[in-house]
Amino acid sequence: MGQLFNFEKIVNFRSFAGLKTAENATIKDGRIYRSALLDFATPNDMDLLQSLAPDVVVDFRLEGEKQGEGIKLILDSIDYQAKPIDVGNFFSPDQISALSELKSEDIGRLFEKMYKEFPTCGAVQFKTVFDAILANERVVYHCSAGKDRTGVMSYLILSVLGVPYDDIMENYLESNRYAEALHQLFRENRRKAGHHLTISEELEALFKKIRYVAPEYLDVLDKTLVENYGGVVPYVEKVLKVDTDALKKVLLK
Repeated sequence: MGQLFNFEKIVNFRSFAGLKTAENATIKDGRIYRSALLDFATPNDMDLLQSLAPDVVVDFRLEGEKQGEGIKLILDSIDYQAKPIDVGNFFSPDQISALSELKSEDIGRLFEKMYKEFPTCGAVQFKTVFDAILANERVVYHCSAGKDRTGVMSYLILSVLGVPYDDIMENYLESNRYAEALHQLFRENRRKAGHHLTISEELEALFKKIRYVAPEYLDVLDKTLVENYGGVVPYVEKVLKVDTDALKKVLLK
């Protein structure tokens, strides 16, 4: 499962510490962390985040997704890198308008299409995280929900380390545990900002489905990498130009 943290208003924040590879190596503690957005962090959350001493925060969100981060108060001491991936954003007004035209049964196909696009649309951004890890820096990477863009980044890291696919899938699906808590944080933030968004029952049902990940999404990505690149390891090594042996030396014990 990896290590969990007792944040107040940062959700889906996890490390991979303790996860094992197929060869029984273990992922080190204190090296990499995945998360949903950091914007709603309380003072206690900021203290806890600082105690983890990250060197780099890589943010996969588009500008329109950001909520006015109080977290920037501590980023003077952290290398904050905005590396937006223009796939997986369901939070802009344009996206909400487009979603209103869909039916519930369309959501699965939408996500599968999106996951097929990640290897090309996110290559530069994913490489940024790998490069920071290889520079022996402590890294936090995140998007808005910490489930799709962040989930794909996590899948890439765990795959090249040799973690079994079933364990990678379990880690991926764990984001669903935080879906409703994150939804409530967004609602609370809109209320405090005076934004009263009226959503029909039909659109609310769509958004509820969007809040969750499903096994078939990651399966589609895995199949896409096999068909187009020969698998996840060739993709990471040849397209992202990552030294996977060096990565293992940094992250495994």
